[in-house]
Order: sequence, then C-alpha cells, then structure tokens
Amino acid sequence: MKSITGYLGYNEKRKRWFGRVTFTDPRTGRRKYRKCYALTKTDARRKLEGLKETLRNKGLHAAARELTTFADLARATFSRQLMEILPLS
Repeated sequence: MKSITGYLGYNEKRKRWFGRVTFTDPRTGRRKYRKCYALTKTDARRKLEGLKETLRNKGLHAAARELTTFADLARATFSRQLMEILPLS
C-alpha cells in the first residue's frame, strides 16, 4: 500500500488551520480526500495524524465508507432488491 501523507495549510477565509489527506477509494478507484480544521497549527497537526492513523489501522475501506453518499446507498439497495425479485435462470 502506498504511504499515507498529508499536509497542513491555513484557510484565510475561515481563519482556521487545516490538515488534508488524499487517498484512492478502493471501490471506485477515484481520488478522495479528508480534511480536518483547527484553531491552531498544533491542533491541526494532531488531527491530521489522527486521520492518517485511522486510514492505516482501519484501512481505506473505512474512510471510503464515511464518504458514502445517499445515491450510493440507494443504488446498492435497489440492486439488492432487484436481485431478490428477479429469479436467476
């Protein structure tokens, strides 16, 4: 697995520090990112390390699950119901 890296930045509009981690969604293959905000750079660094640790421990599937949209859930439910209704020939 590729090493998980991130970066810190300052958002002038929000007057907050942020940490950002980028990863590839294992289901879709698309690039996704997670952000965390804090008032101080130190707190943002701690939160960023926490995000990276979550990705390392729980895996990319856990992070991808947190980003699941309603459309994804509806699509999965519909396909499951369709499988139950249509008999296999």
